[in-house]
Amino acid sequence: MNFFNTAIDRCALMLAVIIALTLLLGCDSRGSSESDGVAALTTVTVASPQETAIPSATPGGLTSGPLPTATAPIPPPTVPATPTATSSALVLPEPLPGWQWRERDEPFLYAFMLPHSWESVTESSQQFYRSTETTTRIFVEIVPRWRVGEDHWESWLYDNQQQVLLTSDLSRTEIHANAMIAGHPAYLHVDQSPGNYLATIIAPTGGRLLRLRLHNPEQEPEKQIFRTMAETMVLSNGPAETGSLPPDWEINLEFSKWPAPYAYAEGDETELQEIVGQIAVVELAFNGTVEQFTLVDDNGAVYTIIRPPFSVFLGTSTLSPTPLRNDALAEGARVQIVGRPTTTGEIVADYIVPLGDGQLQRALQTYFDLRENAPEPALLTYYVEGEPVDLWLRGTANQLLPYLLDEQGNAIDKELLPGNADEALLAGGVLQNVDPPRIVLSRLYALHGQCRVDEEQVERCQYYQPVLPPVTPTRTITATVQSAVVEMNTIILEQPVEGFVTIALKEGRQLLATDNTPLDLADLAPGTQITATGVMGEAGALLAEFVRVVSAD
Repeated sequence: MNFFNTAIDRCALMLAVIIALTLLLGCDSRGSSESDGVAALTTVTVASPQETAIPSATPGGLTSGPLPTATAPIPPPTVPATPTATSSALVLPEPLPGWQWRERDEPFLYAFMLPHSWESVTESSQQFYRSTETTTRIFVEIVPRWRVGEDHWESWLYDNQQQVLLTSDLSRTEIHANAMIAGHPAYLHVDQSPGNYLATIIAPTGGRLLRLRLHNPEQEPEKQIFRTMAETMVLSNGPAETGSLPPDWEINLEFSKWPAPYAYAEGDETELQEIVGQIAVVELAFNGTVEQFTLVDDNGAVYTIIRPPFSVFLGTSTLSPTPLRNDALAEGARVQIVGRPTTTGEIVADYIVPLGDGQLQRALQTYFDLRENAPEPALLTYYVEGEPVDLWLRGTANQLLPYLLDEQGNAIDKELLPGNADEALLAGGVLQNVDPPRIVLSRLYALHGQCRVDEEQVERCQYYQPVLPPVTPTRTITATVQSAVVEMNTIILEQPVEGFVTIALKEGRQLLATDNTPLDLADLAPGTQITATGVMGEAGALLAEFVRVVSAD
């Protein structure tokens, strides 16, 4: 009997060893068969993603997590003590109200929070997340092809910036760890070009490259959603730490100024010239816009007209000049030009107006650096013929003051302008007077960083932050209730509204019924229509001064 028991024990032991070896070989086979090749960046970079939306707890069962206010931090996620790539799930805390965890497992397990109303989409072999309200897209990718060491990843990223960041303008000094993703150093780059916005986060994680991308956010709260998603990300092969992005990166605005490839003529020849004629030959720049063209006036004289260099601010506003469509400057078109001659005889156009087909569109110089040149009344007189013109002025407070008016037409008080005497400010407003030049100040930005000149002689200033308007604008939205989290004084919306996914009542504020009597949040039924007035908070929340019921479903 003892021998029989011993034999059974030995068989059991051998069977256990065989099972263990089988599992080990299976795991090793999976690791050795993983492909190191991927398609181009315009195709999917995560093969066959396995994604699970981890259900949120019911509102009544939430016992932890902060109220999503402008100051409340997001709780750091917790991960298993010994996470592995084959873990069936990460240990995750309760999500924020209106959010849920999304989980992916290739090439290793990771998870992040996104609003419940955002959907996962596969389109043209690419997977991304988007709001049901806008076309804003968020991409989360682990790129198998790029094995990146964490010691010299900044240099590697500089050498591969065109493929990874979709830009080639960055210098070595610009690429450095300015963020943290799940305990790993990361680099956040925001590319703001006219009509395009791309925020990219790059983090080397255990030899693999993690890339997060926010593409063309249509609503300001969507940038806060991207921040929350990145800062709550957890990785099974990384430390149990939360992430962080640079403060106020959502409102940091880069100013870029391209150099002039010419020199103006000196003396009396610098006076403005007005030319009316027909375009003969058009030459395009590398980006497809008109760079210069040949103009024949009514007397047969031939001129080479050069577009002035661009200065770009805010990512969508071209400061000089306002861009014209190429079809407005096509060969054979009739135009009016006002500009100055260069030392080599060309004319740099400060003002261009197409004269054919009744077009009102015009291109004109809208940016003046007061440290280099001042707005000229002789030029500005052309601007007031049509619609109101927005002008931008750059200079110190002392340089700007003579040009600025308030909404009542009075001179601006110097106390409203921040910074020291040498700090360069950017002021924007509508042209009010021509001689002397004056603008009604509506936008003012101060440089919270430094300017540098890159290898292409482009001056880049990072970053400007708004001074005026001085307060966060108040929003009023109408939305449909999905549910309410009483413990956190938060209302979850069925669908995003102007980018907001939740409404958080400020402390001491009340929910009002249709007759303006107080209403308990617990009595707010799904499907109820409400209006809320407040300001933008964190994590896609509207911080509401009050919420009023409009109608019940």
